[in-house]
Amino acid sequence: MKKLLFASVFVLISFFAIAQPTGSSYKSALGVKFYPGAITFKHFTQPNKALEGIAYFWNYGFV
Repeated sequence: MKKLLFASVFVLISFFAIAQPTGSSYKSALGVKFYPGAITFKHFTQPNKALEGIAYFWNYGFV
């Protein structure tokens, strides 16, 4: 059951990754990681420079 769920999620994520246009011009992005649980944020200050942060969640709270 876990393998089927993982395969389904992988195919779904792959579909959306392929559907994105190349050369996008976003300035900020927010992401979610499933294991270990985390929230990520990235902001481009210049075309070749970015600030990036990550906040992890675990059994004992927030890091």
